[in-house]
Amino acid sequence: MVKRLNPAPPEPIVVDGAFKVPGLRNVELTAPYFHNGGQLDLPAIIEFYNHGGDSHEGLKTLDGVFIEPMPFINFSTEERQALEAFLLSLTDERVRFQRAPFDHPQLFVPNGPGASRSIAPGDQLTEIPAVGAQGGQPQKKFLES
Repeated sequence: MVKRLNPAPPEPIVVDGAFKVPGLRNVELTAPYFHNGGQLDLPAIIEFYNHGGDSHEGLKTLDGVFIEPMPFINFSTEERQALEAFLLSLTDERVRFQRAPFDHPQLFVPNGPGASRSIAPGDQLTEIPAVGAQGGQPQKKFLES
């Protein structure tokens, strides 16, 4: 059953292809970025927006509305560095070091190709060691060994 808005809005409601925009808190620790993991680090994100994104002329949404390309920002090197420093400043040190209230018990999670959502005897498991209220080692960034 499809519910209809009554009365109908004057403009079409377009959500096809829409994505929820995540917050920026702890953004340093949430790579890779974008819905498809297309950018690996914050400098890559800044450069993506600096050069106007991956815009393509003439693209349309499913309802036929043209998508307008993003404008070029043309940040200077200093502005890029300042923006990156601002984004890094949004990381909560309690999260980085897994201190209370972000500590956790020892966990075992399935790991490997085709890992199931449940644990069965013989599964390859990865241990996430317990971290107490005082915290532990800083969380590693994406692709950091």
